[in-house]
Amino acid sequence: MIDPRLEIFGAIDDAQKREVLSRLSSTAVSIVADPSIPQRRELMIAVTHATDLLARLFDHVVIDIDCPWADEQNQKAQSLRPLGNAEPTTRVTLGFGDVPADIYAGYSATGAAISVRAPLLCDEGILAALLAGSAAAAEVFKLVFESFLPEIVRADYVIPMTLESDLCPSQGGIVLDAIVAGGGSVGFGVVEALAALDIELRGRVDIIDNGVIEERNLYKYGHLSRQTALSGAYKVAILADRLHTAHPGLEVHPHPVTIENYEGRDAALAIVSMDNVAARRAAQELLTRDIVNIAIDGTEFEVASLTFQQTGCIYCYYQNNREEQADYAAISERFGLDVNRTEHLLTTNEGLISSDIEAISRANILRQDDVSTFLNQPLRSLIQRAAYAQAVIQSQHGSMRLATAFVSSMAGTMGAIEALKSSIPTQRRQRLSAAVDMLGIFHALCERKNAKNPTCAICNSTYRLNEYRRLWGDGGCA
Repeated sequence: MIDPRLEIFGAIDDAQKREVLSRLSSTAVSIVADPSIPQRRELMIAVTHATDLLARLFDHVVIDIDCPWADEQNQKAQSLRPLGNAEPTTRVTLGFGDVPADIYAGYSATGAAISVRAPLLCDEGILAALLAGSAAAAEVFKLVFESFLPEIVRADYVIPMTLESDLCPSQGGIVLDAIVAGGGSVGFGVVEALAALDIELRGRVDIIDNGVIEERNLYKYGHLSRQTALSGAYKVAILADRLHTAHPGLEVHPHPVTIENYEGRDAALAIVSMDNVAARRAAQELLTRDIVNIAIDGTEFEVASLTFQQTGCIYCYYQNNREEQADYAAISERFGLDVNRTEHLLTTNEGLISSDIEAISRANILRQDDVSTFLNQPLRSLIQRAAYAQAVIQSQHGSMRLATAFVSSMAGTMGAIEALKSSIPTQRRQRLSAAVDMLGIFHALCERKNAKNPTCAICNSTYRLNEYRRLWGDGGCA
């Protein structure tokens, strides 16, 4: 059986396959912290988050810190990937604070930081600690696989949040009026970030996704136990339970349906992370005031803050996107399907039938057993499996893809940060959009510079503009 962390596309040489798997089984990662750092909740979150993400990839991940929560997290890590038979031959140390380490991570109220040279400040900020944990996991991955991935950039960098540490100057917590559209790995990242807050959340959140959890999700979804992955439960039910447990005063409604079948309500905010443009546009039709749009492609992701009257909408954002003009011929060739059949599957989102599975199996891009698991699932799910939150290792015969849960985890955390800014009047003007390459460094960060498209059907529709104004007013959206 092929290791579930690894997906094969093409006729990969067995020796190269074994070398990649050997890196996973023979690398020991130790996470250490300076004893002088106060063992506040921020340190626990940063360390346990990094551990959780790394344990979904490497066999030997251990927290080497003398504290009560370290033992519990080490047991969780071992349950994800029980220690392999291979003895560790490579050792990597991830450090928080002034301790000997190969990689350093830090956090403060203003953001998170990574250094490959010197210790960093570890102070306060729960969301920054989550960002630091995700970034640290990415840096360990980059160090271990540096020789396989020549495009890797290893350098010091900072991830700013522009989020005031005092999120809640008045009593009563933060009122969140939101729709989470998409319950995949990014949706899990968003909910985990919101659940980690020690500030009370109130209001209402609706979560929309018609998918059920599967065992293979274990390696791409952060903070997902093996027991839950095997449960076959609806993803929205898992997320709703997690969020409501963390914030009992927050009304959370799970909706196990597609976005097209969701009976919408007038929510102020939509956090959108679905895997196709059509579904994202359906979220736009809910006429929310603000949208936080999160999109992943391999190890890169974008988080865009889109606001009525202030920026372009999702129609503008994707008008010239390559997914907008789907290359049905190229997809058909890759997956062995007829072009007309491909167009039909992608436009209707119908599930694959047995003849589709047989055709895809003959294309030899995945093992037949793997392809068969997509029976009755949309073709988009199979396409996304080839690209979503995975690092690509190329060879002359094909490619291997490794599950990298740290991508969707960081994307979800950054999306949650922008959602909180949208919900706090004093923070609304601090919203950002970001593009991140997690095999490189931060490469774009701006203040909501998503321009309107002059031909956009949403922004230039008198009817839609009147509906937006009816819901949110002329000047209440800045």
